[in-house]
Amino acid sequence: NRDRMEKGKILVYGLGSEAKRDDGVGPAVVRRVEENIAPELKQKIHFVTGYFTGWNLLNLLQGYEEVVVVEGILSGIYPVGTVVEISEFPTEWEGFFTPRLFEVKRIAEEFRKEIKNVPNKFTAFGIEVLNLSSFGYEMTGEVEKILPDLSKRFQDFLEGKYRKSEQKQPSPSAFG
Repeated sequence: NRDRMEKGKILVYGLGSEAKRDDGVGPAVVRRVEENIAPELKQKIHFVTGYFTGWNLLNLLQGYEEVVVVEGILSGIYPVGTVVEISEFPTEWEGFFTPRLFEVKRIAEEFRKEIKNVPNKFTAFGIEVLNLSSFGYEMTGEVEKILPDLSKRFQDFLEGKYRKSEQKQPSPSAFG
């Protein structure tokens, strides 16, 4: 029942469309992590992949204390595979692809005023990719090649952060 906020429950959201080449990097990373994460964390972390917007996104967010979003970005200023922890829209990205993860954050902030069971904690990671616009189910070779390393780094980040949070220790800030 997600009508009430569950203390300590985390949503990890792999945002992207797997039909648009590198746009599927967020879902691919999240699926790999879900398959390999420490069993004791599977009760605490809920993994979801896809491309939810508007009311569907609000329904997805409800009931979690924290949301972590992973998405492919195309800023044009980072090397492919660079992981960027994003809290605000970087001004140097103006004119480049705008990450949808800001929609996730905006909706959470907007509805938190009216609905009490929307996450208070928001962490977003963008992974620099090459192609977000053309259709196809295969990622570019450069992104496909780094996918195992990205997934392992994200898994290490989640396991370190949430195991430590249970022990009341500081957590790492990024998997980048």
